[in-house]
Amino acid sequence: MTSCKKDDPLRLEVASGDLYQNFNMNGVVKSVAVTANVQFIASVEQAAADWCSATAGNATVSITVAANTGASRTATVTLSATGVANVEITVTQDTKPLFMTVEEAQKTLQFGGDGGETTVIVNTDAAVNATLSPSDAGWCRVAAVEGGIKIMVTKNEGSERSTTVTLSAEGVSETVIISVMQNIAPIPGKVFDACESIAGRHPIPTLDGNDKKEGNYSLRFENTGTTLYLFRKDISPSTFDPEVTIEKGYIAFDLFISDIERFGPNMRFDLTSSGTPDANRLGLNTTIEILNLKNGWNSIEWCLTGPPLAPGPGSIQLNAINQINCRSANRSFYHQN
Repeated sequence: MTSCKKDDPLRLEVASGDLYQNFNMNGVVKSVAVTANVQFIASVEQAAADWCSATAGNATVSITVAANTGASRTATVTLSATGVANVEITVTQDTKPLFMTVEEAQKTLQFGGDGGETTVIVNTDAAVNATLSPSDAGWCRVAAVEGGIKIMVTKNEGSERSTTVTLSAEGVSETVIISVMQNIAPIPGKVFDACESIAGRHPIPTLDGNDKKEGNYSLRFENTGTTLYLFRKDISPSTFDPEVTIEKGYIAFDLFISDIERFGPNMRFDLTSSGTPDANRLGLNTTIEILNLKNGWNSIEWCLTGPPLAPGPGSIQLNAINQINCRSANRSFYHQN
């Protein structure tokens, strides 16, 4: 405060540039200059008293603001004295910067054809909104859960499909995009060969009850002759129908190789409805390296539309499959299951 003569007018003033005080989220004490020739007091509105306080001093007012962990906020500090108009100082404090993050591994989700659900962990201090694109992707649903969002996918009986989930939050400038993809659901088919019998096979194998993947036996082939067949299974007449379509079907089997070095560099695989390996077939010419075969058990699964399977010559009739075979220029010991 400043002294005054008896006839001087009473004053209580704050420079116009100091009437608005902004504080960062951490909170701090600021001193504001006051021009006064009267004794004044400083007070804070009751609604802000839990985070803002003010103390009148000698030609100053000290304003103290606590750290802010929530939204931005505003208070009014009032300077008052007898015989003069009040002076109001507006105090604002910034909010804690909002954030929203998702681990990179959860930004791309691959679902199997049978559907399922997964929870994406969202690290944020803001309210999160999730939207689908396209919005009519009814096979994918999103729900908020504690700590993130749950993405739920129904069974896929059509073609492969995809959608995106966009996460946004008020106060957060960047969005998070999650890619959701789904394979086709496996279509129940039939077992072409349970490998429980030696009937219809070339060369003639033996039943092995010790080393098998499933069931009671695997078939052990020891090709020591000049035949090119590693294995062949015939069904006659043509009565086997896998009950799948060429677009959605697949073939799967397990093959145990005892010595990969005894295989020839090239291999031929055929699935036919003609009874011969070179007509009305799905097949492929390939190599050990391409198939990534190794000693021990190899699990093989191919879509009938390929690659690696390719049609021809002729058109296979899936409701009349009668032979499956695999050929190589060399020979080896292996099991089929």
